[in-house]
This record gives sequence, C-alpha cells and structure tokens, in this order.
Amino acid sequence: MPVVSLAWYLARHFPEYLERQHLDLWVIGAELIDGKDAGGWFACLEALLGIEAVHYRLIGPDVNAPDNERILKGTLNEVLAQGMAPPDLAVIFQPGFEENTSLLEGGLSELLSASTHVIASSYSEEEYERDRLMAQAYGFQLAKAENNPFSLDPAETGLKWAGCLWHFEQALPDAGFKPDQVMINAVQCLSHMVAHSRIKGFWNQPAAPGSSFLIPDTGGGQREMIHVFDNYYLDRRAGVIYGLDEGRLRPTEIEVSHEDLQAYPEYTTPIYLALWAAAIKQQYLLGGG
Repeated sequence: MPVVSLAWYLARHFPEYLERQHLDLWVIGAELIDGKDAGGWFACLEALLGIEAVHYRLIGPDVNAPDNERILKGTLNEVLAQGMAPPDLAVIFQPGFEENTSLLEGGLSELLSASTHVIASSYSEEEYERDRLMAQAYGFQLAKAENNPFSLDPAETGLKWAGCLWHFEQALPDAGFKPDQVMINAVQCLSHMVAHSRIKGFWNQPAAPGSSFLIPDTGGGQREMIHVFDNYYLDRRAGVIYGLDEGRLRPTEIEVSHEDLQAYPEYTTPIYLALWAAAIKQQYLLGGG
C-alpha cells in the first residue's frame, strides 16, 4: 500500500523525519489507490515512523473522495496560488511528466525552494527513465530510483504501482533556464508509442526497443537486426523493416532513410535506444501519426 512504500523510503533516505513530532504531508495527484478511503491510510505513518501527528492532504483534480479539509481539488499550481504554505513533505505517485508537464512548470520549484522534500514513484525502471529525462529537460535533477519491495500490481498487468521510488534533488533550475523541447518531444513520442503497443496487446515487448542482435545471413556471415517495437525489426545494413509472421522474419516494403539509420545511438543506455526506436515506429510504422 502507498503508506508502507512511503514509510520504507523515508526510513532509508530521510531518517530525520523519524525524529519529528509533527509532519505536514501533501499527496499530489491523488487518484484511486493513493486516494483510497480519503487518504486515511496515511495516518498510519504515525505508527510506522513513530511520529506523534501526521497532517496529510490529498491534492488533485481527480481525487476520488468527498470534500473535506484534507481534500484539495485542483492542480498543485492552483493550490499554491491560493496561498497554501508548502508542506514538510510531498509525494507524487506515478507523475507521468510526459503527459503532465504542468507539474514541472511552476509548482515543484516553489516546493523545493521552500525546502519541501518531494518523493515520487514510477511503474518501472523504464518509466523512471522517462520521468528523469523529462525532469532534466525542465532543469531538475532526480536521485537514482530504487526498486520498491511493497509495490502493487492489482490488475496483474505486469505494471507495478510504485514499482520504484525516487526523489527530487533540492537544486532548482538555473535562472533563465529554457526547457529542452527536443527532448520533451522525444520522450512524449516514446510514451505514446508504448501506449499504442499496449492497446494492441503488447504489454511486454519481445525485446527492448532499439536493442540489436545478430542472425545468420542467407549469403553467409551474420546480419544485425534492431528491434523497433512489437513484432517489427530493422535490418540495419539494408535499412528494411521486417515483420514477424508465424515465427519467421519476413521483409516488408518499408525502408528507413540513411539519415535515420545514421541517427541510431551507438554505445548508449537503453532509454536512448528506446527514444530512437519510438521515432522510427511513429514515422515508418504509423505514418508519422
């Protein structure tokens, strides 16, 4: 449950909270799981951490709870605009920054400048990498993610709610910092391509998007293939996309441009390979849509 995950992470990374008598907590973007029972489970932090009193508030436009003093319906920016004093601690479960950039465009800076610690979670390491790149594109820095032993998979989809936990470093974006729109667009493209694949039934990819492997070549030697997305692979040398049909790779009529082939990122981490593969999928498999 969310409260156990939060207590575990606080004990590991912010033990100073265990010495406090009072804690003011905001749960930002609360929805179904973190907003369950109007957030009453967060009162359990008192017993879990030995804190005398935890005052929590649920913040979000879609909080599934009746109105009361603990429920603030609206975005973080709207709540702060009302003059609410920032809390000691804030938590954002699955922020989805690529779809919710408003969190990175104002409110978070105000929280961090007030010395509020901001903890967050992602479904997976790959999802964390997307959150990290989005945060960096807006000038923020994230701590390394940790796998959460108390994550949930209530729908048994393979997506673990709060699969990994992390926090924002306290450093603020430099004055005059301009968001990296190229990176923002690339991460948003990857998010849309992943969502499209899941709609089509590919909850788990047969290989990491952008990863390469060698297969025997009919003319002798070996051929390098790159997994694009789903059942599609790219012959790197020929620039032809292949589809998997009845267990066999068969060439399509789709050819990738020399420029896009040259853009393949060599010797890098999986997230940058996935960004490249997402752009290829969008351009060549979905017609740029």
